[in-house]
Amino acid sequence: MKYRKIGLGVMGFHELLIKTGIAYDSPEGVEMAEKVMGFINDTAHQYSRELAQEKGAFPGIDESEYEEPQRNATLTTIAPTGSISFLGGTSGGIEPFFSFQYSHTDADGNVSQFKYDFTEDASEEVLVTAMDIDPEWHVRIQAAFQQHVDNAVSKTINFPNEASREDVSKAYQLAHELGCKGLTVYRDGSRTAQVLSTDDNEDKGQEKELLDQPTKIDGKIYPEKRPLAAAGETIKYETGCGKLYLTINLDEEGEPIETFLTTGSDGGCFVMTEAVSRLTSLALRSGIAPEEIIDQLQSTSTCPSFMYEKGQGKDLEGRSCPDVVARALKEIINSKTFKHLKSDLEVIEEEKEKSKEQEAAKENKEESKKPLCPECGAELQFKEGCDFCDNCGYSHCG
Repeated sequence: MKYRKIGLGVMGFHELLIKTGIAYDSPEGVEMAEKVMGFINDTAHQYSRELAQEKGAFPGIDESEYEEPQRNATLTTIAPTGSISFLGGTSGGIEPFFSFQYSHTDADGNVSQFKYDFTEDASEEVLVTAMDIDPEWHVRIQAAFQQHVDNAVSKTINFPNEASREDVSKAYQLAHELGCKGLTVYRDGSRTAQVLSTDDNEDKGQEKELLDQPTKIDGKIYPEKRPLAAAGETIKYETGCGKLYLTINLDEEGEPIETFLTTGSDGGCFVMTEAVSRLTSLALRSGIAPEEIIDQLQSTSTCPSFMYEKGQGKDLEGRSCPDVVARALKEIINSKTFKHLKSDLEVIEEEKEKSKEQEAAKENKEESKKPLCPECGAELQFKEGCDFCDNCGYSHCG
């Protein structure tokens, strides 16, 4: 409210260039960037000044460098508009197309295929994609927009897989010289799975499946992506080192997909338990049979702390923290559910009973507030402005 900042921006800039026959990686492309964003920024500020005359300037204007009153401290920004641009069927923000035909994986692991149909009449010089463009032109386009943007510019500077540290350094230096507020660089292939993906070994634009399930690449297995949400249960165990909290999450089929281990405040080898948890989760999401994971966890040696506490009379489950995880996993894969988790029907019935008890208690509380007859103890009725007893005829006003 003090500054009334807003963020007008664009999407589809690369589509505009293609339809006007301008290459993204060209001086003409940089000129168009300045022209488009300069018009938007100037017009936005003009109308913000007009609004200030009608409704007043933003309260913090005295702290700003504006000579004329404005309604807003900042008006323009360049956002990624990734998902929005997919819905609009155009390029995101000021980014060049990653490809004109590709697959996109969202946060839930859903894969969508995209193919643009406005490229047939464009020349090869114009139909460049993100990986075809030299990093220098990525930076120059960003800098052109930054000149006419109040806030920051979202832009990825794409590098080929063979890019060196020096190549990245040059991009940062150029961005600094041209007045960019910040820079995001990405070297192709530096992650095992990418949101957008094409196959360089096939024709340009050929889509490639992403790692939405355990996948073997170059003879190596990579785990499936973790779902956005998963049902689970946290169980507390007593161990030789204190309390251990084990969380196990299941997928939609009731199969375990990950574990989390946390030790209590009273100690425990938390680094080792975290390692056990991470490696167990990795194995589960890589398609390793749970029975094999259980066998390995149960094959570990007995923990001296467990044996000592048992010798002191404590009733501990298992003989080590890995063994506790193994026992819990074994029980879950046999039942496909949690032993501590009540069924939906049980929960509903309990809620009904709880509701009935609350209603009864409420009625009893209300009844207890009604006055009783001092003569016979019966409940008094309020009649004609006075408490009256129907049982013995007592009247408070008599």
